Amino acid sequence: IRRAAAADGEAIWLIFQAVVAGGDTYVYAPDTSEAQARALWMPEGVSTCVAREQEEVVGTFLVRPNQPGHGPLCAGGGEGGKVHGNAV
Repeated sequence: IRRAAAADGEAIWLIFQAVVAGGDTYVYAPDTSEAQARALWMPEGVSTCVAREQEEVVGTFLVRPNQPGHGPLCAGGGEGGKVHGNAV
């Protein structure tokens, strides 16, 4: 597990797209574009990380302030990954 780099964007997008497409895990629209997904999942001030198995990105998660104001005292997060090549 390490912090995500810009070069991880495509792998993160593929996981995000597969997880969100079902419409039953996150509130993001199933037709969220790649650009929108990157803006949601990898914005400034968010700790986005990836899990790798050998050199393949197999999971991603992020930690961000939950709410503005005093919200940074509480963290919110999300995750997604692959199990046997399938997004979960």
